[in-house]
Amino acid sequence: MRGLAALWFTVFLAAGTAAPTVALHRPPLEVTYVANEGFLLVIPPPEIPGNIAINENKVLIDALFREGVEGYAVVPLDRREAVETARPPFDAAKVVLVSHYHADHFDPAAVARYLKHNFRAELVSSEQVVEQVAEALNDDVILRNRVHAVIGDATNSSATRTVGGIGVHIRRISHGSGRFAEIQNLAQTVTLGGWKILHIGDADAGEAELKRLNFKKEKIDVAFIPFWYLTDDKGAALVKRYVQSRIVVAMHIPPGELEQRTAEIRARFPDAVIFSQPFETKTFE
Repeated sequence: MRGLAALWFTVFLAAGTAAPTVALHRPPLEVTYVANEGFLLVIPPPEIPGNIAINENKVLIDALFREGVEGYAVVPLDRREAVETARPPFDAAKVVLVSHYHADHFDPAAVARYLKHNFRAELVSSEQVVEQVAEALNDDVILRNRVHAVIGDATNSSATRTVGGIGVHIRRISHGSGRFAEIQNLAQTVTLGGWKILHIGDADAGEAELKRLNFKKEKIDVAFIPFWYLTDDKGAALVKRYVQSRIVVAMHIPPGELEQRTAEIRARFPDAVIFSQPFETKTFE
């Protein structure tokens, strides 16, 4: 079944048998931390009497990278194979998202390999990312048809796409000035099982840009925010004013700074979710 909605549904069994119902509620959201800003988002299927099979809805964000950048978390070598070859729980993701092309978020060969092992997956990202993946796929036309560039050079680029019943709204958001100004960094809002999930990559946007993007109007449930917005009063105020998500997940914390950054974040967001180990999973209700 595609695109589980915010409300569960009623299942009718064969004629002559009772028609049990599944309680009407939003399903839980399972989040698995992969490394750095990489996450697997999962809406598990409901438990239905009669062993009726219903597919999970899964999204991978910034989870397919290799060597990374010194000082930041990477996918453990003994687990990288499982991720790239789409072994459970990384199988059957319908959407692969990449915030930008830096090595601690993305590796074109890793993405290409995942697409080859998961025939359901489609990549939705920037022109900069898609160009590199298309090159890694060589002349495989079938695979290249599952790679979609939706954001280009315009600083106010915006695109909306639905893949397998999963909604994705993507906008450019600044990665900073100088040599970072031309990087197509993406803010990605995913609508999954009735949840609104925001991931802003390596955003370095100031108040004017955040005010223009106005994420709070989307009624975000879970926002993945790089730690530098959460560890000082100015950045925290921007998140509280222009994002206003119910749940804040800190990301991009260097493992060597975890204790220090956790204390700084907790002082401003006492309930923030902070993952400490790759492949740690948390469930949100």
